[in-house]
Amino acid sequence: ALLRLPQLNAIFSLGAGVDHILSAPRPKEVPIIRLLDAGMGSQMADYVLHWAIHFQRDFDRYLLDQHQKKWAPRPYRDNRSLRCGILGLGVLGGRVAEGLLARGYPVLGWGRSPRTVEGVTCYQGADQLDRFLEQTELLISLLPLNEGTRGFLNRRLFERLPLQAVLLNLGRGGVLNSADLLQALDEKRLRAAVLDVFPQEPLPSSDPLWHHPSIYITPHIGAKTLVAPAAEQIINAIDILTEGGRPAGQL
Repeated sequence: ALLRLPQLNAIFSLGAGVDHILSAPRPKEVPIIRLLDAGMGSQMADYVLHWAIHFQRDFDRYLLDQHQKKWAPRPYRDNRSLRCGILGLGVLGGRVAEGLLARGYPVLGWGRSPRTVEGVTCYQGADQLDRFLEQTELLISLLPLNEGTRGFLNRRLFERLPLQAVLLNLGRGGVLNSADLLQALDEKRLRAAVLDVFPQEPLPSSDPLWHHPSIYITPHIGAKTLVAPAAEQIINAIDILTEGGRPAGQL
């Protein structure tokens, strides 16, 4: 459809991801602009905070105890002892970091290029990835999908995390190697995984991810684009493009 629009001046993604546009036939000279937040940041921060509390307070283990009619209070674990690591320190990653820091969680971040986020211990590049991973107990992936990140969450990466770490994948489904995840969970290397995104959505009912007791699945609801802030961003970007400028979010 994009190739049939001879006067196309810009392509807007109604979300933070653009892999669906990059993989489509399109006029290569036309700029692509993605949304930077549009109400998604606070939703994503809440989603991550929910799961941070869930595992910090051992609610996953208490649910198992309930099924076994087992009464077994555990020692309280302080927020400051759960080290949260964010893969992908873009706009959404920054908002997630703010939410975690506000509740007292120590936050680390990693990206391919240098980033500075107040209060976050930042790492960058392949040579610093292992240092980031070995300190991370709650790994939050907000990575985009491209040739450099496809299958990035794999066995080698899981082996660099502390034993019984937890994975949250909120970026793109193709970043995760599902077979390696299932193996890491079966071997008890990972404690649990929370998955909100998948290569095929809806996730097929036959997919083994549905059935693993240590996997929590949500149907791509970590953050939804809100109409009013999205429209405001797009209008502003159109004004900037019309004046010959480069809007925020342009690839």
